[in-house]
Amino acid sequence: YGLTAAGEQMLRSAERVEDEILELERRLLGGDVRLAGSLRVTTTDTLVHGVLGPHLRAFQAAYPGIELELITGNAFFDLSKREADVALRPSRHAGDAMVGRRLAALAVALYAARDYLAARGRPASPDELADHALITGDVSLAHLPATRWLARHVPTAGSVLRCNSWLSQLAAARAGLGLAALPCFLGDRAPELVRVLPPVPALAGELWLLTHPDLRRTARVRAFMETIARGIRRERALLEGAAA
Repeated sequence: YGLTAAGEQMLRSAERVEDEILELERRLLGGDVRLAGSLRVTTTDTLVHGVLGPHLRAFQAAYPGIELELITGNAFFDLSKREADVALRPSRHAGDAMVGRRLAALAVALYAARDYLAARGRPASPDELADHALITGDVSLAHLPATRWLARHVPTAGSVLRCNSWLSQLAAARAGLGLAALPCFLGDRAPELVRVLPPVPALAGELWLLTHPDLRRTARVRAFMETIARGIRRERALLEGAAA
């Protein structure tokens, strides 16, 4: 099915109406001075698993009247369409339409389980990775620098496990299935894993805390961003790979 010419005109009008309603909602919410109500936060499952939990607990203890709605996933939700109010994103840029702050760099290093290294040996450089089993991202994670880096250094690896999430790669590495390039805030906190090679600068990302400009004066948005930024910055050594 396809839209008729009249349907195309209706669609354009409906989209303009939607944009105006969303802008009005953001402006009204932007003037909300109550430390109460709901707050939608989007982030990745890796950050929830590895870093964010204690800071969410601290926020709820300080602001019990604010109900958090946590949306996890690798997709970037559109803050301009109110799909979320605040985003905690691993990214190399903030986005032109958003406001916020850069909290830390995100280091990535190569990890393996102790029993894997005992059985297969420890590579001393990326040139020796071809002799090892690798755990890497599948096509859905092909855009990640770590996935591209492994493919470039070991294009003909004999044993490769491909996963569609970093948490799956973490679990596989902990089980001793092979080497995995992981964020240091995941790898350094896994007692079964050791760093095989130091963090690779080319794989580093950045952690941003963002909201829409219309929402930055909303009391509960400001309270959340200040609380989370203060807590996350205390963990910069872990995020930037200096904690080990």
